[in-house]
Amino acid sequence: MLAQFLLASDLPWQVATPFIGLASAGLTLYLGRLLIRPRFEKAGTLAPPTGADKPEEKFDPFIHGSANEKRTAHRRRGNPVQIFISDAEATRPPELGWVVDRSVGGLCLSVNAEIKPGTILSVRACHAPETVGWAQIEVRSSRPEGSAWELGCQFVRTPSWNVLLLFG
Repeated sequence: MLAQFLLASDLPWQVATPFIGLASAGLTLYLGRLLIRPRFEKAGTLAPPTGADKPEEKFDPFIHGSANEKRTAHRRRGNPVQIFISDAEATRPPELGWVVDRSVGGLCLSVNAEIKPGTILSVRACHAPETVGWAQIEVRSSRPEGSAWELGCQFVRTPSWNVLLLFG
């Protein structure tokens, strides 16, 4: 009807066409809101939940932080990455270990033998190219985990991003 009116008037078609397009778009949006909105309101997804409907939030120290948390960077788990572990200068033949979780501040390692806190070690991913240097870490904690030992370690100097990526 509107299209016939605009085309029948003395307006040139270059002016009438945008009006027809805008009217069609407006009508489509209006009808879409009329048809779709009642379904969402019935489901209750548009209105925020009231206090009675709201589930009880559990405390998650990863999201909310912990009062005794000392880490400055979030750690994340992932696929274990096999690494070489050597002494501080990387002169001793390397032993194998696994990165259990990692952050920009340090690594959690799984190793075969206990290593005392305060020990400086050098680590390098097994799959890293020979051109990649060793990263130095300080053992901050050591605890038995099954038949292995889990070491909480902090980087002496944070390695470059491409070296961090090699640890997973």
